Amino acid sequence: LLLDTPMGLTLRDIPTWETRWTNPTSYAQVRFSPQDDALIALSGYEVLRIDPTLNTVLSTVEIPLNGGLSTLSPGGAWVAETLGGDIQIWDASSGEPVAVLEVDASSGAVMDMAFSADGSRVIAGSDNGDLQAWDLRSGKRTLFRPAAIPSQIYQCEVQGNIAGQIPGSLLVICSYPAPDYLSTYYRVGIHRAADA
Repeated sequence: LLLDTPMGLTLRDIPTWETRWTNPTSYAQVRFSPQDDALIALSGYEVLRIDPTLNTVLSTVEIPLNGGLSTLSPGGAWVAETLGGDIQIWDASSGEPVAVLEVDASSGAVMDMAFSADGSRVIAGSDNGDLQAWDLRSGKRTLFRPAAIPSQIYQCEVQGNIAGQIPGSLLVICSYPAPDYLSTYYRVGIHRAADA
């Protein structure tokens, strides 16, 4: 079990709950590689590949990020970044740009984004509450849903592997502030992966 806290990373053995190691470095995001043989960590302008057994850095790749909103895909293959507009996709293993996803300009700035569980799609919530999704292979937008509650999106989470979920579907959960900003609305949608 990997615990990522402001105090750093801790790797624990699940059956015994014994701490294997603690790393005081705090990363923006950390993912296990698909083979579980490495941790992929996003830290500033670098993607680090870390040996989970020894807690040593195996490799470092610099990515020329612009200091905007960024997220690491499940498995750590891609990094998405936006300064509020179009979303740049980077290959996390080479640092090379691979795609630019065009955001609908009338939606306002992108406030949050997430990858689908399989890393093949990016879903973003915009300043006015619109929800957009893109297929990474084609770069085409596959979903544009205007906001039901016009308001700034605080959080957008995408899940594709929850127990009991319809195969081939994505669960999208977005939270919006209430008009009085004292409470939060949540909007949950289930979309076929081909449409989202």
